[in-house]
Amino acid sequence: MAANKKSQKRQRNRQIKTPCTTEEFNAIAAKAEGAGLSRAAWSRTVMLGDAGPRAKRRVPIDRQALAKALGQCLKIGSNLNQLTKKFHTTGTPPTDLPIALAAILGLCDAIYAALGLSPKPETPHGHQGQKPK
Repeated sequence: MAANKKSQKRQRNRQIKTPCTTEEFNAIAAKAEGAGLSRAAWSRTVMLGDAGPRAKRRVPIDRQALAKALGQCLKIGSNLNQLTKKFHTTGTPPTDLPIALAAILGLCDAIYAALGLSPKPETPHGHQGQKPK
């Protein structure tokens, strides 16, 4: 006995296809992304005034902020590599480690902000929930 497929249970079984140019498609996709909706949900909103009860909002992504966060991540990785090399060469723990940890926490905050989220308050900062000095 074959199980029912989800697609057979869908209530929305009709489609409206609208031909458009690449520029029009990109403009529609940008507006949908800006509204935090899929293209289908955004289209439904424009045509019917409502995206529907099951429409999932997407978090708007700040691509410029994420690119900046990626640059910070690469810089921090380079700095941690230098600290590790210094530790292996001298045998003493680097004193710059709290600064590197603070940079990583700042990077996490930047990524949260770029994704339109706020850091969870229960997220520990540093050892035992304290921010590094």
